[in-house]
Amino acid sequence: MNISGYNPDMEDDEELTDETVMLTRAQWEDLMRSIQSLSQANARLVETIAFLLKQNLARGIVEAEEQNIQSAIADGDPYDLAALRRLMGIGD
Repeated sequence: MNISGYNPDMEDDEELTDETVMLTRAQWEDLMRSIQSLSQANARLVETIAFLLKQNLARGIVEAEEQNIQSAIADGDPYDLAALRRLMGIGD
């Protein structure tokens, strides 16, 4: 849709006016559909980012826990029950 007077290369504060833009009903409906589509795409993007951050955080926690277990075993006591419980997922 091309709104009269709109120039995508125009700076934000360049030649802004308070002129009223007239749209036909079809143009208005198209504009509303576009806004809804952008809003839905934005919501999906936010959900995807949240999912990826959560997944990355969980992966980081698992990797850190594995490193702690490996360092506990490498540092000495092979019978470290706390490390064994964490490894088995039993808890401390």
